[in-house]
Amino acid sequence: MSSINSFFEKKLLALMHDPPNKMWMIINGKDHEKEAGRIYNDIFKETGIREFTGGVPPYKDYNNPTTRIIKEADLLASSFDRWVFLKPSGANYVVKNIRYLNIFKPATHLKYEIKNQDINIDNYVKNINDILKKLNSNIKDNPRAVYNLLYALYESEWVKLGLPPSLADTRAPTHDVFDHDYATVMIMNWLLNGKFSGYYVVGDIPGVQQFIMASRKAGDLWASSWVISMTIWLTLWPLIWHYGPDILIRPTARLNPLYYTFLAASLDLVADGKDPEESDNLCLILRKAIEYDIKHTNLVNLVIELIKPLLKPLLQQIQQDQQEKLIRRVLSIAFIGEAFQLALPPINPEGNELKRLKKDDILSKIRDNFEKATKCLINISRDEVNKEENDYVKRILRRALDKGLIELRLPLRVAVLDVGNLYSKYRSEKGCPLSDDVLREIGMDREACLDALFFDYLMTSKDVIKAIREEEMTRIPTKGAWFDEQGNLLFTKLYDGDWTISTLSPDTPAVMRFGKRFENNRLCYDEKTTKWLNELLNINNPICTNTDNNNERRLISTFKPGEALSPVDLAKRLIYIGLSGKLELGFESTDDVAVKYLHSLLEYNNIANKVYRRGDKYCESLLRDYIMRPNPPRDMDLICKDQVCGNPEQIRRLARDCVEEFGKKEEDKGVAEEIIGKLTKDGVLQDIHNLVGNGADMAVNAVKELLNFHFMYAIIRGDGDSLGRIHRGELPNYYESLREFYEDLKEKANELVIGNKDEFLKDLENQEKLLSELEERLEEKEEKLEGKTKIRVPVTPAYKFAITRALMVTAMRVLARTMDISMPVYLGGDDLLILSPVEAALKIVEDSRKIYWAVDENTPFFHKVNKDYVIPALAAYGQSYSIRYAHLLDIFSEEYLRAGELLEEVAKEARWGGDYEKDSLVISHSRTGTEVVLPIRPENNGDNWVIDSIDRLRTLWTALLAGLVSSNTPEDLDKYSELFMRDQPDMGIIKDVLKTILKRNIKVTGEEGKQNVASKLLGEDVYDGYYHTVWYNLINSIRILRRLP
Repeated sequence: MSSINSFFEKKLLALMHDPPNKMWMIINGKDHEKEAGRIYNDIFKETGIREFTGGVPPYKDYNNPTTRIIKEADLLASSFDRWVFLKPSGANYVVKNIRYLNIFKPATHLKYEIKNQDINIDNYVKNINDILKKLNSNIKDNPRAVYNLLYALYESEWVKLGLPPSLADTRAPTHDVFDHDYATVMIMNWLLNGKFSGYYVVGDIPGVQQFIMASRKAGDLWASSWVISMTIWLTLWPLIWHYGPDILIRPTARLNPLYYTFLAASLDLVADGKDPEESDNLCLILRKAIEYDIKHTNLVNLVIELIKPLLKPLLQQIQQDQQEKLIRRVLSIAFIGEAFQLALPPINPEGNELKRLKKDDILSKIRDNFEKATKCLINISRDEVNKEENDYVKRILRRALDKGLIELRLPLRVAVLDVGNLYSKYRSEKGCPLSDDVLREIGMDREACLDALFFDYLMTSKDVIKAIREEEMTRIPTKGAWFDEQGNLLFTKLYDGDWTISTLSPDTPAVMRFGKRFENNRLCYDEKTTKWLNELLNINNPICTNTDNNNERRLISTFKPGEALSPVDLAKRLIYIGLSGKLELGFESTDDVAVKYLHSLLEYNNIANKVYRRGDKYCESLLRDYIMRPNPPRDMDLICKDQVCGNPEQIRRLARDCVEEFGKKEEDKGVAEEIIGKLTKDGVLQDIHNLVGNGADMAVNAVKELLNFHFMYAIIRGDGDSLGRIHRGELPNYYESLREFYEDLKEKANELVIGNKDEFLKDLENQEKLLSELEERLEEKEEKLEGKTKIRVPVTPAYKFAITRALMVTAMRVLARTMDISMPVYLGGDDLLILSPVEAALKIVEDSRKIYWAVDENTPFFHKVNKDYVIPALAAYGQSYSIRYAHLLDIFSEEYLRAGELLEEVAKEARWGGDYEKDSLVISHSRTGTEVVLPIRPENNGDNWVIDSIDRLRTLWTALLAGLVSSNTPEDLDKYSELFMRDQPDMGIIKDVLKTILKRNIKVTGEEGKQNVASKLLGEDVYDGYYHTVWYNLINSIRILRRLP
């Protein structure tokens, strides 16, 4: 066996050392190590893969060097709550516990009950075996290719079948076998030489927010985020393929559709006898992924089958014969963040031998990959732009490319730390926090204790963070300055006269400028711009916003008169224009976002023809050229009548006239009821009939209001509260929750324990000692968080992998729920950026917040990935959001920035009394200055989980649109503001005042009718202690809602 084969065989043996059905093997008194060997052999049986079939896996040969390394990695990967149970002598008992605790919030009452049955895994093994049998011979003979594939299949095939999770240890049921197995092979990278060695690599792209803010159009924003995500992934991919995906600490390859897709593309190259690591193949792999240019159909089908469980809601929107679109949907979204962490081994499997890996080699490889990645994104977009000769926008981009005006300049910081040196420093300066008595009781010596906590040191130590910062001071260079030392230009510009700054990126010079002038209230290019455009495009006329030429319309929308663009700005335009068709983006402008829901609503049952005036030239144009326009971009500047273009008030009046007649015919009420039914089903509005008995007339009112021209769209930014604390192991009441679980186990020992119960009870006693000493002696334990003692638990590889998997699944679930109603830009699992039509914004926040805790289905706090397979959600803390309703004419970068500021300064600073902080939504409006914050923690009402404040916002908006409640209600509230601002107001008086204000502003006849509507609007009191604050803010939200859409 060659060295490279040995390298990947060791990894594969580590990955599969605990079988996926381990829990049931142990509960049923069977040998799980023997089962691991059986599965290993059966997976490779009759596959023709020679490299990994050299006999029985040495799991029981404890003198085998590979087995010793795997055993060491097995110990180091384990979560700290298993340390007591991993004694060398083994246990003389079995615990038949099948309760799965959430590793981030292990409260017993939040458990998931796993089905107690002897799982049959024959189909699981057979499916993997069948996949391997069908592989091309070139793949079978490539150990690197086989290992990368099996890394993907080992967990995802189990998920695809919907089999239940198998606990890594029934006595410490906070994570499953896959968390442990994948953590084991990761940590083994640093043990391949028999001792801690190798490299801890940390990197990121700095200045991300400034890069993203430099956006005018929705397409700019998408390109900014996607470029960062894809650049990081393309930089990492050659390393992932070369060493194996187990080198990833963050992001993860587990349940990662991007990994599956790149894997299929790389395997396709191997099948054709090509090497994915060759210099030019990185871009080819991306191209294959985007274009489905994967000749071996079974690989495409494999990817589709693996990602289906993660994107179930999207399947309803995609025809069976078009399910490859799932790949395109995934590739179009940025969900890889700007930072990464790698565990690189000390050796390099190069060719047929293993070489010592050097720090300079790593930096050089990352530098090369990064530069190739940025060039690749330009080149692949260039190829698409070159395909349409007559498209004006693409001709301009081609000219810019020919002149060398387009560059994707990004910085990258990288720190490469020697793990051996860090380990030596750690051993000399740090001590084991456990006493000799506890160590003796649990069968662990001080050496083993220090080793077990070394990963925690790497992930949380201030010493390591300092070392990273020192190394990152030297950035991987990108192209240099814009000017030389004498101030001379080092760039080419495509305009005469002095250079000017970019209108999007004020710290960079512009290389292309589009001058503007006004002519008869129309926005046009100025004479200089018109001259060079006419020469380039071979036309003889000025271009203004009232043009009937679609090519000219697209041009003036894409390159707005008055805009000056830098090389990076042009790179973003090139990428989204070049790839928008391939990736089926469907968005280029904020106008496209604003009208997204209205477009789908009017398509529903041909509603457009039922509500809009027919025969009117303007109304026909509004529908045809704007609302129902099949392809982007839309631009309100292009909606003109009587030479008045882009005038919001004129557009508002004309659009309102188009629906003025609706509601005058009796049958219109039925249409309105039909529309309201859809709006209610989609979570846009509440059912009007729930507020008032005869709602037909009010339904007409609401529909007409919603059909107004949509000047507003929503910028949604969300962020997990205290995710950094989760990464550092700072979890409220963690040890207390574990103690409660062990007390429960103790009480049920007679029922659950088979074998020596006294030994089991002694282990629980030792577990209590271990928990007490860790709780007392780990650093940073005294800080208060949410009114509770901040606890720091050791960060182990299994714990870290549980975090990254939860983030990936959360991101995919949010993607599946939001893609068809909005424009997801970035989905990181904890944080997100989505552009949304106003109708969908509240629903998106509601769904995303529920998904974060996995309370949207019937397995709260556990994501139901597929059938019986669940994984713990990040339930230790909440998640906060900002919805910024912005006008189409507002400066996008400023509104994006303000949305983020309000998220951090208002939502995340909210306090709701007692132990409730953060976990809030701030909504704001760019034109009113109103900012309102509300709590959004999901609560269980007995039937399901609800976010009451969002329900009430939806109800208030329904009442406003229907004309049921006066839009002046907040002004009435102003008279009582002092009462609501008191720390402890009389709640009885508060409720009376609210009823009085609402009754005064409810537009129904009769005191009894007003009273009924007021009661329905107020609903039940669910805001214990902060009712007055919530309702003051809810009434004030009308200042925002009355200006929508």
